[in-house]
Amino acid sequence: MRGLSPYNISRELPLPIKKKTLVLDLDETLIHSTTRSTPDYNVRIEVVIDRTACLFYVSKRPYTDYFLETVIFFFFFFEN
Repeated sequence: MRGLSPYNISRELPLPIKKKTLVLDLDETLIHSTTRSTPDYNVRIEVVIDRTACLFYVSKRPYTDYFLETVIFFFFFFEN
């Protein structure tokens, strides 16, 4: 390898991109959930509250996928 000095390496490697963290409240922002069945829900989730099972119907808001696909380049996301 020719010319491996710190100066040459730093000029050839891209600078790391510093991303800010974006915190989103999903419910009523990117999704809508309700206990009433709707014909256009995306997923149905069973949740146990005080030992009673409840079904929630969850729908993505319009353009949710587009929003997430766009902001992922500018913000750091935690995946849980």
